[in-house]
Amino acid sequence: MPQSPPLPLACGGFESLAGCAALVLLAPLLLSEYQVYALAVTFAYAIAALGTGIAYSSLGILALGQSGFMAIGAFASILLLEAKVPFIAVLPLCLLLGLACGAAFGLLASRLTQFPLAVVGFAFAFLLMDLGTGGLLKRLTGGEAGRTAPVGTLFAADVSQGLPMYYLGAIALVLCLLLALLAQRSSFGRALLSIKRDEMLAASCGVHVSGCKTALLALATAFATLGGALVAQFTNFASPGQFGPGLTVSLLAMALVGGSRFLLGPLVGTLILDTLPYLVKMRADDRQVLVGVVLLAVLVLAPDGLLAWLQSGWRALARRLPRPAAKHEERTP
Repeated sequence: MPQSPPLPLACGGFESLAGCAALVLLAPLLLSEYQVYALAVTFAYAIAALGTGIAYSSLGILALGQSGFMAIGAFASILLLEAKVPFIAVLPLCLLLGLACGAAFGLLASRLTQFPLAVVGFAFAFLLMDLGTGGLLKRLTGGEAGRTAPVGTLFAADVSQGLPMYYLGAIALVLCLLLALLAQRSSFGRALLSIKRDEMLAASCGVHVSGCKTALLALATAFATLGGALVAQFTNFASPGQFGPGLTVSLLAMALVGGSRFLLGPLVGTLILDTLPYLVKMRADDRQVLVGVVLLAVLVLAPDGLLAWLQSGWRALARRLPRPAAKHEERTP
């Protein structure tokens, strides 16, 4: 039976996820307050980039509407908090909203091929930004000025600053990674793999192709809405221009640079393209140039992403290292 591609983590499955979780949870002990804030925002964007990477690595779908769904999650969280909904219920509601929006979008676009679907997603993100800036949704979004996010509290802790913010983002990211890993190893993941290999053959074997595509888009958009809700809470602000089509391109670049076949790929790409420029206080225009240069270099030198390049280099090095001689046990007569 053919094995599934190395979609999960760079070194394996649940063991690697546990090691990553331990590293993330212990990192604040060695970081400054400014670095903790930067990493918390990184986790939020990495969740959205994870949705982009899953859609692309599973079926080659360019989910170019992710920034629009991030905006939906951001403003939905603000409206829910203004309506006095407890913060402990806000994030699950945003996640469910993303699933519903993704399912509706998937039903409309499931019959489209990859390129038209990408165009429709990009047009959706652009239209949503335009409506939020000066159109029908201006009253909900605050227009160009945006809206200030109310402070959320979880178990009497302010989740918009310090360690509560960091651990909320870290736990949300780890749970999303775990969910994606479980989905990949389930019958749903095997169905996606069969569709990717031969869509017509998979359909003839009883796989519901359009249903699987819709479910995949729903999962990707749910991650985007959750990431948008976290970004609004961590930055205490949301505006339509903050979630423009340019962010969609950045999310795709984050997934491709890190390696979309690996669940940790979007996180690695986010650290390189978003966190490092933020820590060195790079200007916004220079960040866009950096995204273009790094993406071009990775696509030319490491088409499968940095994690795939590191993995292949490690395997090549392991083949060249001398292996210990096998011990031969003496047989007793």
